This record gives sequence, structure tokens and C-alpha cells, in this order.
Amino acid sequence: MFDKDMIRRMNNNDLDAIIRLLELNEDRLHAWLIEDAPTVVRDDLDASVNYVRTLREIVKAERPDYVSPYESELPIR
Repeated sequence: MFDKDMIRRMNNNDLDAIIRLLELNEDRLHAWLIEDAPTVVRDDLDASVNYVRTLREIVKAERPDYVSPYESELPIR
């Protein structure tokens, strides 16, 4: 699991920045898994999924009302 405090510090505790990071990573993961996009650099799948999970946990803890545009298509929990 990724260090939530470090992610917060690296983004200056700016929830909007973390949400943008989440959406960017979800978009990349979606392109990799769903669209099988050839232009997406394929890294470690487990690490990518765990990073998105961690980002979702951070966002949901502070904004329980937030719904990601990819949440229904990438139902990772």
C-alpha cells in the first residue's frame, strides 16, 4: 500500500490536486485495462491498481460525496 501521508505532503495537502491525480491515474488504468490502448506505458499492474485504491481512499475520507468518472468502470476496492 502507498503512504497516504506522503501523497498528501507531495500534493501540499491540496485535495483538488489529489483528485486530479486520481482521475489521471484512473484514466491511464482505464486505457490500459479496458481500451487496451497501445500508447499507454504498461507498468506494474498491481502497483497501479494499489495506487488508485490509495488515492480513492484519501479522496473518499475527505470528500465522501465525490464520485469519480471511472468508479463504475473500474470497480476496484
